[in-house]
Amino acid sequence: IKGVWTLAAQNKKRTTPTTSTLKAIPTRAHMILVEMQNKGILKYIISQNCDGLHRRSGIHSSCISELHGNTNLEKCVKCGKEYLRDFHVRIAKNVHAHLTGRTCDDPSCKGNLIDSIINFGEKLPEEPLSKAYGHSYKADLCIVLGSSLTVSPACDLPRICLLYTSDAADEED
Repeated sequence: IKGVWTLAAQNKKRTTPTTSTLKAIPTRAHMILVEMQNKGILKYIISQNCDGLHRRSGIHSSCISELHGNTNLEKCVKCGKEYLRDFHVRIAKNVHAHLTGRTCDDPSCKGNLIDSIINFGEKLPEEPLSKAYGHSYKADLCIVLGSSLTVSPACDLPRICLLYTSDAADEED
């Protein structure tokens, strides 16, 4: 199965039916990653997917950088509180408008909520990107699943892992 971006790059249209990300369920690969997380083998996930399946599968929010956001996640602009929903939070028609029309449920805050989706031309969020770089420098191993590694800066992260893991191995020799 080819993804939407792979098909777009080839100027092709999908010929098979699609499933809404709300109806999609985590795959066996997602569940293996959760198992690895729970056993302490998997330290961190860096994802370009915005379908929310990693979080839905059981990956803890502290163990993932969702670089392009999550269709089910909205955040308060004032206090930063996150809300993981069972529906798509994005309502904007304008590609760069992110208000969802809801407000923070903290009575002392009541800030506006925004979706977390990163559109073309928008900067990646600093915190997840910084964490992704930090974990790439510290990683012993980087496994790439389901990516052509063509979108920067995410495509650079496995190379960082390789270089720093190789340097550490050279120092041990």
